[in-house]
Amino acid sequence: MTQLKDVIHFYLGQEIEMNGVRFILTPSRLETILNGYTGYKLCTRRLDSMTEEEAIEVTKPVVVYGDLPNVRKYETWENPFGKIVVSWGSGLREKYVPQDETAFIVSQFTYLLSRGFDLFNLIETNQAIDKNKITTP
Repeated sequence: MTQLKDVIHFYLGQEIEMNGVRFILTPSRLETILNGYTGYKLCTRRLDSMTEEEAIEVTKPVVVYGDLPNVRKYETWENPFGKIVVSWGSGLREKYVPQDETAFIVSQFTYLLSRGFDLFNLIETNQAIDKNKITTP
């Protein structure tokens, strides 16, 4: 099981909750956490909350094929991440790209982190809060 303290540095700039109050994770708060403070949880999103626009954006680095510059179509399918783009192209030039859920390239990884997605199963292990279930008073 991944420990939040081992991956929290990836989430700089995202929300954390400390003693019931939400803050942005800054370098100084990260230092406090890495020095042993334990009263915090990360606020993240489940991958299945990904919008179709985000799915298109996250797969762009993987699925750009063909030589028809202004004719691009896409197709989506449902997997554990939600709607993920699996093909781009047009007609006979269309190619299918297998999307291995564990093999992100760097730009996909950083994009998903920037959007606040839980890439380490932290919600399921009660180390993070599902951002979509947080209610604002």
